Amino acid sequence: MQRVKTGLIDFGVVLAIVFACAIGAIAPVNAQDKSELLQLEQIALAEAHITGYLKVGPKLNKMFDRIDKAGDKPDKQLSADLEALAKTGGFKSFDELETVVSNVTFVMSGINEEDGSFKEPAELLKQELTETENDTSIKAEEKKQLIASIKESIAHTPTLKHPGNVELVKKHFPALVKLFQE
Repeated sequence: MQRVKTGLIDFGVVLAIVFACAIGAIAPVNAQDKSELLQLEQIALAEAHITGYLKVGPKLNKMFDRIDKAGDKPDKQLSADLEALAKTGGFKSFDELETVVSNVTFVMSGINEEDGSFKEPAELLKQELTETENDTSIKAEEKKQLIASIKESIAHTPTLKHPGNVELVKKHFPALVKLFQE
């Protein structure tokens, strides 16, 4: 799949969705109900959320293989390890950590790495749609699939409910980017 370069962080919306899927924040799409593609519970982030995530993030990254292999049925040991990890970051539960990570990645997907500006993720997807539609280097069938995928993403991408999250994520942006690159 080709990613159109728009000056955004390379992982942009794509990484946010992949990362959220890895930790279970995005519901699986089934043939019966595609209307609930994203189940992002938006919260107002606090400094403690970000610093807690930065504290446990490297260990969480190392657990992705186990999380991925478990799918939607983690064993008791993995669940216990995830709960314990979340508590070391100051979170009440792994569910709270998941929610924080989902909110952070959602905001990061709208931040332009070059100038620090923020644009709603759906607006960036619309930009990507226009660029994909106008890109003559993409084969017709691939372009058709990309356009359909982008349109579906646009339809299911929520608007940011807590604008204060942007400044908080920007404050920690370099550390968060480094965490995602580990």
